[in-house]
Amino acid sequence: MNTVDWTRLSAPPGSRIVVAGGAGDIGRAVVAACRVNGHHVFVLDLPRSLEKHRPPEGVSSVAVDATEASSVEAAFATIERAWPAIDGLVFLVGFTIASPTAVDAVTPTQWDEVIAGNLRSAYLVARAALPLLRKGRAPSIVNVSSGLGFNVLPGFGPYAAAKAGLVGL
Repeated sequence: MNTVDWTRLSAPPGSRIVVAGGAGDIGRAVVAACRVNGHHVFVLDLPRSLEKHRPPEGVSSVAVDATEASSVEAAFATIERAWPAIDGLVFLVGFTIASPTAVDAVTPTQWDEVIAGNLRSAYLVARAALPLLRKGRAPSIVNVSSGLGFNVLPGFGPYAAAKAGLVGL
């Protein structure tokens, strides 16, 4: 049986990759794939997420609230002390309201929280990463959106709007 060589789709071994949202389900899979491909990895995530899902041996991490500029800037200052440059950023941060909610039942606070957690956070993380990415080898940013950004289901208005905006970022 032939197997697929996924390494051809990856950055070269030794690349320095930051995975924002790296303690979540998809994030842990991305981190594992990066390690298999010989990358150095730095995970950014909420303190409670890092406590629940500690990164594997050899993977650095820093707690961050990606919706707060000062927290994101401090996280990238920590990364810069460890690495002079980064070669890739994978952005996986995001959440939605616990249960689908009609847009007229979404409070302005809920709307703002979902937009901040999915879109503002992407801007803040990219903004803070760019100085280190500019020093990297063939740097790239991968923003992971959602099919709901294009095919909206009832009750997912703020999340869908944020994920559609992420594509435009």
